[in-house]
Amino acid sequence: SRHDEAFGHKRRYRRPALERVVRAAGYSLCFCSYFNSLLLPVIAACRLLPRGLRADHGTDFEVPTAGVNWLLHQVFASERHVLARGSFPAGVSLLAVAERAL
Repeated sequence: SRHDEAFGHKRRYRRPALERVVRAAGYSLCFCSYFNSLLLPVIAACRLLPRGLRADHGTDFEVPTAGVNWLLHQVFASERHVLARGSFPAGVSLLAVAERAL
């Protein structure tokens, strides 16, 4: 997508594939989880809309209005409470924490 190109994203992973790549590179996986999960239904709905009905904003370089930015920050930040205790089964983004295996 234009968003991926603008931010230099080269590939997308699902959790099992990312875990395999991390281990194959000689790292020990400490934690792996999807995040940006609470916004997944909204983002999926927007991406599933027919192209003619979607607004093409291209990238996320522009900060939304203060009210929208505050709301999105609250939703996004609230996920830290879940991640402190476990992981999400699905989400828009994927996080892996690893250390070099000894």
